Amino acid sequence: MDTIVLKTDAFKMSDDEFFAFCAQNRDLNIERTAEKEIVIMSPSGNQISAINLKLYLLIGKWNEKAKLGVLTDSNGGFYLPNGAMRAPDLAWMPREKWQQFSEEDKSKFLRYCPDFVIELKSPSDRITQLKAKMEEWIDNGSRLAWLIDPDAEEAFVFRPKQPVLEVKGFDNILYGEDVLPGFQLLLSDIKDI
Repeated sequence: MDTIVLKTDAFKMSDDEFFAFCAQNRDLNIERTAEKEIVIMSPSGNQISAINLKLYLLIGKWNEKAKLGVLTDSNGGFYLPNGAMRAPDLAWMPREKWQQFSEEDKSKFLRYCPDFVIELKSPSDRITQLKAKMEEWIDNGSRLAWLIDPDAEEAFVFRPKQPVLEVKGFDNILYGEDVLPGFQLLLSDIKDI
């Protein structure tokens, strides 16, 4: 099943109304574009879910030792400066930034662009749309973004003002660079799930 994009003036709701809409439809994976279109994405399936959990555990283990930030999964959404609300498969932000938000803010989608995001390509996703989404993350303030395609065994590394790095083969390593200092992801760790 492909992504469904709903285009109607009825969906030009405030951020609070949009959060309430998502809460009322919690069984759906919903985002909103900068043009205020509602995007309903199909489920990713168990394979992608297992890979996402493995990534969360690997980065979470590093984060527990480094104590530098906070991770969220695809249930956490972010209102971007361009007006979109996106929910990446995995996001990371510095702990000091997280602590600046009120408890009420933390219970909803945050008005913040995470420093690091990961998107996993599921079988129903189109790689061109995901690449555009990764550019949107970078254009709105992310410092590092990884797009991982498990089926093709390739990854794309996005950084501000740099060309996209294409990594072919899951025998390679992705580096957290200065965003996740010391973190390395050996792509083969997620290959055999």
